[in-house]
Amino acid sequence: MNYYLINIETSDYIKLADKMTIGRKDVCTVVIKDDLVSGKHCRFHIRDRAIFIEDLNASNPVQVNNVEMNSKTRMKINNKDKLKIGSGQYYLSNDLPNQDLSYKSLVLEKVKIHETFDSDVDYEQHRQYWHEAASKKRSEVIKIEKRLKKVTSKKGKVDELSRDLNEVVSSLDTLEEKMSNVKNYSNEEIEEKIEYFTERINFFTQKKDEILSIKKLKTEYDELVSQKDTLKSKVAELAGDSLEKEHEELSKLYKTEIHALSLIDEKLKEKP
Repeated sequence: MNYYLINIETSDYIKLADKMTIGRKDVCTVVIKDDLVSGKHCRFHIRDRAIFIEDLNASNPVQVNNVEMNSKTRMKINNKDKLKIGSGQYYLSNDLPNQDLSYKSLVLEKVKIHETFDSDVDYEQHRQYWHEAASKKRSEVIKIEKRLKKVTSKKGKVDELSRDLNEVVSSLDTLEEKMSNVKNYSNEEIEEKIEYFTERINFFTQKKDEILSIKKLKTEYDELVSQKDTLKSKVAELAGDSLEKEHEELSKLYKTEIHALSLIDEKLKEKP
């Protein structure tokens, strides 16, 4: 979107750009030879669909809609806002002068109407003129009303977008403040860091899994050693010299008795 600073008296205009400065010194983007304009008077800032004016500590501060700005401050301005820079009177517009009604044309039209009313006191004498004037003026009012509705609707959207923009700008300022406290990496460096640390994470994750596997084996080993010691202790408690001796004697006795039983069985078989 383009913005124009239009002189109310002459309709001369200045096409505004971001960071554009106005002042009396030659270093300014736009030089105005006016004793009431400071060397560096003001600067304009354009952010998408929003425009701001900044007073550069001018001795004769900028006035917006007849309200004097504070020195070294920035203010958002809107379409049709009236600005006073030095002795010059301007208004902000999205359109060139020949595409828009200027303040001067509106004022002259108003003066013309009042002069006509003041001079034509004899209404009957000029009845036809007034009917024609009323009809013409009514058509103009209808056109202006339609345009006003469109502009009002557009202004509502612009205001809503401007609020969103201000929120985004505020968020950006907050992030910029946070980023000023950390190391400034380029996007390429950030990608390299991410790739490097991703590799390191994968490496240490693998090592962690290996350690956990070793820990699991060690835990199983310790449990089996504990079971072994417990069972060994119980065996030692139950077993001993007497148990071994008793086992040996019973084994011999068992064999002897088995042999005797087999002899008896054979005798029984031999009996007629």
